[in-house]
Amino acid sequence: MISDDDKLIVCKTLDNCWWLNLNAQIKCQEIFQSLNRIWNSMHVRIEGREVSSDDSVKFRKLMQVILDGERIVEFSHLSTLEDLAKFSPLIHNDSIIVQTHKPGIDEELPKALSERATQAHLEFRKYLSRVKENPNSANRREFRNRLCRFLYVIRSNIVHGSKSNYEGSQRNEKLCVIVYSILIQICNLILDAGLYKIAAYGELKRDGRLYTPLVENNGGTFLEKGTINGELLKVDNTLLFNREGEYSSISADILQFSDFKSLNHIDLVECMPRVFLPYFDETGVLKGFAWVYTSSLNVRNLSDSISVSERRIKIAEKANVFLYALYTIENKFKQTRYENTKNDIKIFGGLTIKYGKQIKFDNADGESLLITPHANELISCIDEIQRKYVAIFDYSANLMPYSKMLTSGIDCVYFENKKFFKSYPRGKNDPDAEFIFKDIVEMVSQRVADWMCDRIGDEDSIQWDELKKFHT
Repeated sequence: MISDDDKLIVCKTLDNCWWLNLNAQIKCQEIFQSLNRIWNSMHVRIEGREVSSDDSVKFRKLMQVILDGERIVEFSHLSTLEDLAKFSPLIHNDSIIVQTHKPGIDEELPKALSERATQAHLEFRKYLSRVKENPNSANRREFRNRLCRFLYVIRSNIVHGSKSNYEGSQRNEKLCVIVYSILIQICNLILDAGLYKIAAYGELKRDGRLYTPLVENNGGTFLEKGTINGELLKVDNTLLFNREGEYSSISADILQFSDFKSLNHIDLVECMPRVFLPYFDETGVLKGFAWVYTSSLNVRNLSDSISVSERRIKIAEKANVFLYALYTIENKFKQTRYENTKNDIKIFGGLTIKYGKQIKFDNADGESLLITPHANELISCIDEIQRKYVAIFDYSANLMPYSKMLTSGIDCVYFENKKFFKSYPRGKNDPDAEFIFKDIVEMVSQRVADWMCDRIGDEDSIQWDELKKFHT
């Protein structure tokens, strides 16, 4: 129920808090404002704009999504929650006080009023102890509700510039240091542990010299490949990441760590600041968030990142260009006669294409072999598809993400025309061999097109079918 756009809001907020080195009060206020936008957005998606609700209720519903199941128990053991529970003097709900009383700073309140104003703090303290002692469903639920209520009180006090019963701004800052560390963990849950991830592009990658000492021996593991927006600059025999340029991108290893201590250890070696950014799959779909080491000399562009909806529009535009190029390549290789007789062989992921005066196809255990008199032409066709994909999507990895579709396309042809998979003494000059070659080109194009259409939400490949109809 938390959307990609919601997550990007949190990512941007945390990045600015980190980079601008704000004091704790301002950081808490910034994060609360971002959460405010998210719970309003979630409320509209679920309830609609016509249904009104208090912010405190919407906050509680958001926290039900974030702190579900076993997450509550694990979250309750944060040491900073214990620090918040023990915070002294007790935190007052300013809105209760100002309704009936206008105290001066540090003035002692009447006992009954003080007890009513500190109720949220006391109940939070009580249920924090209960959920630790007995994490049954009732205690989990009540702990989460009391946590939401107490954080909402603190949020409201900060927003309204709390002064009542406070020892000046020093107490506010001391409180917000604790609250900020709690909000960070809430944001980390929203971002699927992104605050413990690094997007590595240089020596921290799996084939880099720092991977073993700073990742493997530092509690880190390789999680997945990802694409981050920006470019790599070669400076003084090293690589520096520049985050500018919304539509340029680089491939990175996403590394997962267990805590901030591991990241701090890497900071001391890298001696560069890090920025917090989203990373995507090869087609631009948001996958997660991670830290990226960058140059402190970069000119920072603090304008908002493009939204997920805008990104999808851009990806759809690129997909349309790729599909048109794919259609052109298909027609080119189906209609042109080739005289090249070079004995060629090439591997495309799990598919090997090899020259031979027969057509034979084996597909087992993830490894496939196609022998064909038209090996050279088919390899050239697939290479051309690859070049177009790399150029259009700024793709830098060696293995194409649609590689499995190549085998799938040949599988379809073999299933429907198995009788044509036989020896051809005349090689590519045999009409049946040429028929199968053209059929494979068409089916490979179809399967790659299906894959691309699926990436942009066109599950029925309507865009590909309409394109072919228009040009027929």
